[in-house]
Amino acid sequence: RAVLRGHAIKRGKWEQARGVSTSAARTAWVPQNSGYSGTSPQERRTSWPSSARRWAEASIELPNGWRFQDLGHATIPSLRLPLARDALEWQLPHNIWSTDCLSGVHITHTSPGTISDYLAHAAVAVLRSAADLLSGFAWRRCIGVQNEGTWLRRLILLETLTGAPG
Repeated sequence: RAVLRGHAIKRGKWEQARGVSTSAARTAWVPQNSGYSGTSPQERRTSWPSSARRWAEASIELPNGWRFQDLGHATIPSLRLPLARDALEWQLPHNIWSTDCLSGVHITHTSPGTISDYLAHAAVAVLRSAADLLSGFAWRRCIGVQNEGTWLRRLILLETLTGAPG
């Protein structure tokens, strides 16, 4: 088996993807007097030359030109957890809105004017209240136990129901 990006691929599939027949691939990679009989995977693994075996396990090229490589040597930097209390928080490098724009914003609410506006407003209020009950937000608000998880659960449920991201 050749291991590519964490997936095991049988050599037959790899050779088919390369467009090489199984016997031609073995002939090309196995020395003439190597003692390869093809009867067991252990025998096959030990009889292939190490350079061919290493190349076969390191990359694969598909007929459409894509090439996949095993990046087993790549390292991922690790985080030191838990973070120190004096760790800097991420901040935007530039303000999105000016102070004048922010001070000019006033929160307003208009009462529904017509019967259809009133029905739409009531329907949204009922659905939002039902979502608060389903997420457990309303129950926890009544007993005074709210935390970060409660708010996240409520927001994720509301986003899921409305289909609007973030």
